[in-house]
Amino acid sequence: MKKKLISTIELRKDELFNLLGDLVKINSENFASSGNELECAEFVRDYLTDIGVENLMYSPDDIKGIKEHPDYLAGRALENRPNTTGIIRSKDSKRSLMLAGHSDTTPIGNISAWSFSPLSGEVR
Repeated sequence: MKKKLISTIELRKDELFNLLGDLVKINSENFASSGNELECAEFVRDYLTDIGVENLMYSPDDIKGIKEHPDYLAGRALENRPNTTGIIRSKDSKRSLMLAGHSDTTPIGNISAWSFSPLSGEVR
């Protein structure tokens, strides 16, 4: 299985690098009390839909009881900062695979301090 996976990755590496480049081009800066995660979450949702993967896009604030949890961080304006979850169910419905990732970035800061554009998506 490991050899098959590595072989598939090697065969599709250009596609994977292009996908990662497209993701990097999306400004998903997180400023704690605000953020730009919406466009990235929509991109992931649309990509998963296009390849036939069940998915759900939601705000963390939509989760019942989350605001009462002692670790909940209030004041983060999560209305337009959704998460996207992809789910691949097995044929027998006894098992499933959930895909989770991290899509936001720290603030870019002074753009002139960068050697290369942080949003270029360029592979070097």
